[in-house]
Amino acid sequence: MYNGLIRPKIYLPVGLHVEEHSYILLHEQTHIKRYDHIIKPVAFLVLSVHWFNPLVWVAFMLMSRDMEFSCDERVLKKMNSDIYIRKSYASSLLTLATDRHILNGSPLAFGEGNVKGRIKNVLNYRKPRFWVLVFSIVIMIAVGIGLIANPKMKGIDELEQITGSNNNPPGEEVSLELPEKSAVEILGDLANQQFSIKGNQISDNDQETVVTFGKAFLNLYSGAIAEQKAVSFKNYISNENLLKFTIKMLELEQRRELNGGSGVRFGLENEFKEAEFKKLDGNVYYVSLPFSNQGSERALKMLVQAENKTLKMVDLYFGTKDGVDTIVTGHPADRKLHDPKLWDDQVWVDGVFEKLEKFESELLSMQK
Repeated sequence: MYNGLIRPKIYLPVGLHVEEHSYILLHEQTHIKRYDHIIKPVAFLVLSVHWFNPLVWVAFMLMSRDMEFSCDERVLKKMNSDIYIRKSYASSLLTLATDRHILNGSPLAFGEGNVKGRIKNVLNYRKPRFWVLVFSIVIMIAVGIGLIANPKMKGIDELEQITGSNNNPPGEEVSLELPEKSAVEILGDLANQQFSIKGNQISDNDQETVVTFGKAFLNLYSGAIAEQKAVSFKNYISNENLLKFTIKMLELEQRRELNGGSGVRFGLENEFKEAEFKKLDGNVYYVSLPFSNQGSERALKMLVQAENKTLKMVDLYFGTKDGVDTIVTGHPADRKLHDPKLWDDQVWVDGVFEKLEKFESELLSMQK
């Protein structure tokens, strides 16, 4: 066995044969060259700290076993590992075997450890082929490169620009908060949203999706007025007449807002109350969605149906006092949402657009 940390010394028992002497000496020298006399006590110290972790116990025992197996194989490799050498080496292990099985961090004597396993390993030892060694080295290098390589973060340049990390003095905190989306970007996201359902017709299970659909449309319409931006409603309305009317209504409300407004508040941040649902037929729902903006309370009433498993609005009405839709489509007492084909009635549509033209003319005359 060997002992000592800084200047380890090898101690051999008396009465050894010359061959046994060479085996043991080479075995212990291999331990010292590999710093096993330092590694094992350190590992045992780690085990002492993490005594409660069974995985650490397993790791320590496997490490101790592999240390002995590796040194045994080193001796056999040095001595050409023919069958005579292997048998003689195994005999030495058996002769010098001890009965001590206490787990400890001190260096093992030549005959300590898992002697039975070591003898089997010695007798079955075969010098590894060259291509196996090369293949193993390549695999280890590839795995090592994969573990130490840091992937390039997408958008790292943008992140540095946001945080200003290049310009921050050492020790100063860096903010990693990303900028909030602008109102124009939010409007674009709302305009591009689509709302799908599983079935071909709206069911009671789709009510939450219908409410989300209504809220998104309301935020898009009200936000576009506040921001004075043109937006698309094609993902919400498929009827050409209703789509044309909604776009014109938006344009007129934007003009009136620039001219001082009608006392109604518009914006992207709207508060909603519980919606009211009423099923008109198998595929059409009436929905009333109360909302408020800065204390201005209103409700969006709409008829919603499914078209190719996508929600679409077939009628809508705000009904606010002096609202564009109130003026041109009728007072709330008269304007009832119950006909999903209303905007296909060309006579009624023509009457609405005539009133729109009149309202626009009056609005332009007020601006002069």
